[in-house]
Amino acid sequence: MFLLLKITRKALLCFGLTLAAGATSPATAATTIQAQPIIKHVDIIGARKIPADTVRARIFTRDGDVYDEAALQRDFSSLWNTGYYEDLRIEKEEVEGGYLIHIYVTEKPTIRSIEYKNLNSVTNSDVLEHFKTRKVGLSVENQYDPAKVKKAEVSLKELLAEHGRQFATIRTEVRKIPPAAVGITFVVTEGPKVKVGNIQFEGNNNVNSRTLRASMKNLKPYGIPHSIFFENLFSKTYDSTKLQEDSERVRQTYQERGFFKALVGDPKTNMKDTSGSWWNPFNRKPGKAVDLMLPIEEGDRYRLGTITFTGNKAVTSQKALRSLVPMKDGDIFNRSLVGKGLENLRKAYAELGYINFTSVPETKFDDVKKIIDLSIDLEEGKCYSVRRIEFVVETE
Repeated sequence: MFLLLKITRKALLCFGLTLAAGATSPATAATTIQAQPIIKHVDIIGARKIPADTVRARIFTRDGDVYDEAALQRDFSSLWNTGYYEDLRIEKEEVEGGYLIHIYVTEKPTIRSIEYKNLNSVTNSDVLEHFKTRKVGLSVENQYDPAKVKKAEVSLKELLAEHGRQFATIRTEVRKIPPAAVGITFVVTEGPKVKVGNIQFEGNNNVNSRTLRASMKNLKPYGIPHSIFFENLFSKTYDSTKLQEDSERVRQTYQERGFFKALVGDPKTNMKDTSGSWWNPFNRKPGKAVDLMLPIEEGDRYRLGTITFTGNKAVTSQKALRSLVPMKDGDIFNRSLVGKGLENLRKAYAELGYINFTSVPETKFDDVKKIIDLSIDLEEGKCYSVRRIEFVVETE
């Protein structure tokens, strides 16, 4: 005789209310316990990859225990929360003096293969690296999880978008491989490659657009260097993840020209259809392109006031330290030259044995005179010397 034990949250709640309503006094507790049925045996049915002993180790119910539905509910939750099973049920069979407990498990299938169909813009290695970065958790020989497959689809579309395929679509096929495995195939339709269209700037009154466009390493078009007419000959693939990096390069171009407080706003993008160019053999097919507009707040132009050094103990001469920064007082403030000066300081201290030397620049603005005073705090660290040099000769 089999009695199906339905274990749900509602059943657990009702069972708890029944226990509260039927509480007995201590005087009759011993008699009640003796009358309760005993669990004769717990049987695990359907275990394949995960051994039955492992399943038993995760439950609380044991052979010879007093039958307790609340304990079975905890066992059900403990097994289900492992995430190993796509189906799980517990049944009881009434026998003389108690019950036999049957735990039926249906394990999630194992992934035997993962394939990518019609994927041309990126390699399988690129996909695996992207999955690793995004912590997708989908790999061969792991258990099949539909949630991870959906996460993989999103990650793959994201990767394709970074390579100019913003209109890519992905369809997943899951085929069964007997007895308990699956093969996953991502069918990719990449769609048209999106190119960079026109790049324009708004608010650039002191630096021309051509100079700013040339500073953009990732998205600026290929062309003939120093050519006004052919500088935009070949468009690059649009990659939205590189846009912020190029915006920072535009800002650096301003800071090299004294506009230290220049700001580059959020770029405005406009997707458009392209018909191709009859004169360009590399761009004859119609496609998509993104026009870019970068708003700029130039601010004021600053000049260098003075440069002072603090924390310098090994080299006490301010003049010697000052000579390592290739910018004179009164020159237009140049961020790149400041960076070069910091590198010169590092090399000079390294030659003196201060290999852990660091420098921290601090700027002080005078908005009335439009000058920047620079204070560089030097953290020299310990001085190291060479005690011994050994040469090791390797012989075959």
